[in-house]
Amino acid sequence: MLVTLLLQSAAFISNDMNRVREEFDISAESDYKVNQGARARKTRTVTFRVDSRIVEGLQREADINGVSLNILINQLLKRYYDWENMKAS
Repeated sequence: MLVTLLLQSAAFISNDMNRVREEFDISAESDYKVNQGARARKTRTVTFRVDSRIVEGLQREADINGVSLNILINQLLKRYYDWENMKAS
């Protein structure tokens, strides 16, 4: 279920990002610069085993959006975490 949600969220984020880029006439390079500013947040390095088909699909989404796989995964996990917390409230 989480995997399905991650893949659906990736497609949703992809559509959102493309729509915003078109509306404001910005490039994927601008997204990268914005994300660089977010590095001030505290992070941890963790390792997960993930089915290679899922990683390949997520990597394609990241490439299409001009962001790293790490950024895409962080966006997806944050969306999932926020959704679950909102649902619990």
